[in-house]
Amino acid sequence: MTKTIMIVDDEKYFHDLYKTMLKDTDYKLIHTYDGYEAMEKLEEVKPDLVIIDVIMSLVTGDTLFLYLKSITEYVDIPVIIISAYSEQRFKSLKNIDPDFISIEKSHLTRERLLDAVKRKLPKNKNTTRVTFRLPKDAAPDANSVYVVGDFNNWDINANPMKKMEDGFYSTAFYLEPGKEYQYRYLIDKSKWENDWNASKYVKSPYGDCYNSVIIARN
Repeated sequence: MTKTIMIVDDEKYFHDLYKTMLKDTDYKLIHTYDGYEAMEKLEEVKPDLVIIDVIMSLVTGDTLFLYLKSITEYVDIPVIIISAYSEQRFKSLKNIDPDFISIEKSHLTRERLLDAVKRKLPKNKNTTRVTFRLPKDAAPDANSVYVVGDFNNWDINANPMKKMEDGFYSTAFYLEPGKEYQYRYLIDKSKWENDWNASKYVKSPYGDCYNSVIIARN
């Protein structure tokens, strides 16, 4: 299955450069020239990866990044920032995405680009990246938070979540697209919490409670 990469950059030079660097791959490129155009295009097609410049008119790249990470439908789309700025400038964005990747344009090479793309896209073409995020208000003083569900055989010790600087707990899985997965969050090994932004909720077969459900999108 061909993976689709959306390029968001206001300079045609870099669109041509990405075409050249990725010409021998099977990636399909979608070209947009500012953040607002990218937002409109996302309503038509959901890419597997977005490469974003930062300094753009109308909607800047960091604003577009925050937009993607705030919308349930788009939060699982991997993002690579390729900018004239150094990675240090994007510390706040890295707090939101624990797997954040940025490349300075002055250091951009085909090898670095391909390495970043491969790191962000799932190795298994039949999977899609799904991010789980629990807000700080759900576990303000927690010492540990685990996500437990169908995808890890309900193992309460398998997948600890990382606490970000903004207080959110986050982790990601590569799941089979089109399938529904039930899950819950386990706080401090004693309190169960549902996802406040789950796709839906279903009655658990065990006990008088409900499970969160997420649908892994293509």
